[in-house]
Amino acid sequence: MALFPQPQVQPNPMMSFLQAAKGDPRGVFNQLMRTNPRFAQFVRANQGKTPEQIASENGIDYSAVRSLMG
Repeated sequence: MALFPQPQVQPNPMMSFLQAAKGDPRGVFNQLMRTNPRFAQFVRANQGKTPEQIASENGIDYSAVRSLMG
């Protein structure tokens, strides 16, 4: 028995996710497609659309978002 036992800590799901993706954007995308059904559904529903079309269909002011991003 250790003098100062280390607490059992659950791995951080986000860190596990990022490590699995290895920082590659395609890896992140593929991981999300496999593990998040809502993300996969969103991607399939919006294939071939422009960001402006997606924003408009979801009630988002695209120009306001762009101005926030710089």
